[in-house]
Amino acid sequence: MYGYQVIFLLIIAILNSDYSLFIAADPTPPVWPVAFQETFNETSTLPVVGTSSNIQGTYYYDYEQKSVRIDRTTGKYDRYCSSVKYFQDTPCTHLVVNGLRYLVFPKLNSCCMCCTAEDGCGMLKPDWLSDATFIGYNTTTPVKYQVWDKKGLQDNFYWQVDATQIPYIIDQQPNDLMIFDVTSFKKGSIDPSIFALPSYCSKDHKCPLLSVCTIAR
Repeated sequence: MYGYQVIFLLIIAILNSDYSLFIAADPTPPVWPVAFQETFNETSTLPVVGTSSNIQGTYYYDYEQKSVRIDRTTGKYDRYCSSVKYFQDTPCTHLVVNGLRYLVFPKLNSCCMCCTAEDGCGMLKPDWLSDATFIGYNTTTPVKYQVWDKKGLQDNFYWQVDATQIPYIIDQQPNDLMIFDVTSFKKGSIDPSIFALPSYCSKDHKCPLLSVCTIAR
């Protein structure tokens, strides 16, 4: 009996101790791979233009090359692209190379230099979520996701697969939701040709004065 009493007293002591010992710590903030590519579907709303929920695209990210390329099947609902081609329903690419962000319209053989890294138009660092707040886990599907909030001018919710840290959602509320296809995720250096400037691009050809790029600059 004496042994059982000791065990009972130990249990009571543990239950009355600091419960924080039993609370799992928050996960560490997400860090992007140095290089990856992933396809996405985007829902975006632009004043006057409206909303599209079926914008297809691919995100290429290579921090070692200091380059980013974001292809979209249409730039009509992107505030940068749309302000250059005035709501035209045509593919648009954001291409960041050498600290310069270009807007490329491949079907129109058109390109302009939008803004610079010094203007805040460069690429995200791998640890861009280092000061994000952990919201919790989403377990409404068989896949468990981490949900984070990166405060800016608005809430920017970022989701990643808990088990693999693969990017899943970037939700820039209230007007842009990018959902990545995690099965398309490819980690590793990207062929430099992906980031090659088209022949019709020039850093001296700036985007129009009456565009969002002028505000960014």
